[in-house]
Amino acid sequence: MRTDSPVWEQGYTFLVANPENDTLQLKIMDQKTQNEIGKLTYNIAHLMEKKNMELISQPLQLQKSGPESKIIMALSLRILKRSEPVADEE
Repeated sequence: MRTDSPVWEQGYTFLVANPENDTLQLKIMDQKTQNEIGKLTYNIAHLMEKKNMELISQPLQLQKSGPESKIIMALSLRILKRSEPVADEE
């Protein structure tokens, strides 16, 4: 509250259909005035190139905002795959 460096320690989980083509889009809004502070568009494919498909405490530049406006995020991509059914041995 009442700072130019607010901290949100909240996690979100999203299902991504195609990580090679999908993007994460954030819009940062001022709660009081409902004015847009900035935007971020992150290509999820970039996570596939990172070690363990993770980005930890990475400052990312906000678009449509000042040059010092950054958001620090931790992102991780996990791949779910369908397992083969196990045949019952009788």
